[in-house]
Amino acid sequence: LDGSVGRGRYVVAVSADHGAPNIVEYELEEGRVARRIGDEEVERLLARLAGVADGYAGPEAELPALVARELEQEDFVARAMTAEELAGSGPADEILQAYRNSYVPGHTTTYPLWTREMISTGRVDHRHPAMFGVIVEYVENYGLWSARSTHGSAYRYDREVPLLLLGAGIEAGVSSLPARTVDVAPTLAYLAGVSFPESVDGQVLRFR
Repeated sequence: LDGSVGRGRYVVAVSADHGAPNIVEYELEEGRVARRIGDEEVERLLARLAGVADGYAGPEAELPALVARELEQEDFVARAMTAEELAGSGPADEILQAYRNSYVPGHTTTYPLWTREMISTGRVDHRHPAMFGVIVEYVENYGLWSARSTHGSAYRYDREVPLLLLGAGIEAGVSSLPARTVDVAPTLAYLAGVSFPESVDGQVLRFR
C-alpha cells in the first residue's frame, strides 16, 4: 500500500467475524471448570426430549417452554431460550440480549446439540429442540467431543474480536472501548474525509 497508494494516503481496518474458546483440555490444565460432552449424553438428552414431546397432550403453544425446562435440567445446559423469549423486549442479561440481537424468527440453530452422526449426515430428528424454536447455550467452557473447538455461543470469547486500524490519522495505542462491526464503515469514511448519511447503523469510533 505504501508503494501503490502512498504512505499516509490510506486507512486500513482489520477484524474477524467471530472468536473461539480455548479447547477444553487447555482450560482444565489451567485449573478452570470445563468438560467434554459426548455423543451419548447428547443422544440421551434428545431421546428424553422426544419422549416429552411425544407424550404431551396440552396446548401446542406451551410445548416449547416445556421443552426448554426439560433441557435446563441437564447439567451441561446453561439455558434454553424459547422463540418467545428471543423475540421479547423485557429484562435480559448479557447472554440473552446477545441472542436477541441476532435472532431471526423461523431460523433456529440446532447447535450445540450435535453428534458426529448429525454433523456427517445433516439429519435432524423432527423433535429436536430447534424444531420447537428453542435455542440452547451450554455451560461456559463446555465443549463437544465431536469437535475439538467450535464457536457459536454468546460468551465473550465468541463475541469479542480485535479491531485494528492503521493509516492516516491513526495514532498508536490500545483502546478497550466497545466497538461493533457496523462502526467500521462510518469510521473509515470519517478518516478518509468521505461523507456518509446519518442513518447508517454504526457510529464513528473514538480512535485517539
